[in-house]
Amino acid sequence: MSLHPTYDRVLIAWEQQQPHYDQDPSHQIVLPDKYQYGGTESLDPAHIGTVVALGPHVSLPLKPGDQVFYGKWSYAKFKYKGKLYVVVKQDDILVTTHGV
Repeated sequence: MSLHPTYDRVLIAWEQQQPHYDQDPSHQIVLPDKYQYGGTESLDPAHIGTVVALGPHVSLPLKPGDQVFYGKWSYAKFKYKGKLYVVVKQDDILVTTHGV
């Protein structure tokens, strides 16, 4: 049995490790402390994952294997056969890395 999201939902494999961020200072934007929000600890890996399956009404240009970033409060997380997944509406996907 495999998982199939419904309507405009996207099934995402939850990534448990921190994503790689470029440490080269020439690729970073530096903000004064008073404008920073939470530092890097606010970059929760629970909001980054890999697309596993798409619902039949998803209109975003996504495919399985694309990495996506999704909203902090906009997902349902569950465990299936020992793996963690999240389901989000297509409107809650903020950024994708396909084609990069």
